Amino acid sequence: MPSPILAAVSSLLFLPAPVDAHGDLFSLNVPLWTLSFELLVNLVYALTFRWLTTRVLGTVAMLGAVAMIAVSVAHGTFDVGAEVGMAVGGLGRSIWGFSAGILICRLAPRLSAAPLGLTLLLVVAALCVPLPPNLRLLYDIAFALTGAPLLGGSAARLEPQGVMLRFAKFLGAISFPLYAIHQPVLLAAIAVSYFTDTSELLVGAFTIVLLLVASYVLADRYDRPAREHLSKLFRRDSPA
Repeated sequence: MPSPILAAVSSLLFLPAPVDAHGDLFSLNVPLWTLSFELLVNLVYALTFRWLTTRVLGTVAMLGAVAMIAVSVAHGTFDVGAEVGMAVGGLGRSIWGFSAGILICRLAPRLSAAPLGLTLLLVVAALCVPLPPNLRLLYDIAFALTGAPLLGGSAARLEPQGVMLRFAKFLGAISFPLYAIHQPVLLAAIAVSYFTDTSELLVGAFTIVLLLVASYVLADRYDRPAREHLSKLFRRDSPA
């Protein structure tokens, strides 16, 4: 098993490096497992998309869904993927979600977008619906298989205007760095609140502002320039 130092270096490269045989794939920043699998799935798609007919992609999506469901049922929770023993389920989640998105783009290019207000209301309802514990897993699986693809496909066709457009661009720009850094920042905030006896409300408000500012700086100074550089590096004269 790798040392904590090696685990930290691996995390910077989005490479899993669990410090023990049963622990988290990314011990120092657990949520990175989702980004690691997403990068892997995108890379595989980029290398194989010429051969991924709709039928083949549909088969791949179903295999991902089966892995996702099987591991979730076996462990009694849909929160699979972070740990070594449930990594197959997490990979299945990534394969299913990515493949379902591509299939929606191929099969329903004219799918009507729901109104913005209704879409936001549905998102809130999906996140806040009260459920007894014995129905939590069933709901999560059902939503992943149906609700999320349909909601995502509809939302992707929304065309916000004015202030909402600028707000949407801001959220899109900071989404990746925010997700990548939120856990270590939150853990540091919890430690500050605990050891300094500072008001949790004050620490929480400061943490939110810090996360937003830090994510914007990372997006503007590092993420965007890196994307532009890679686009120029791999750009070809012929269309993709």
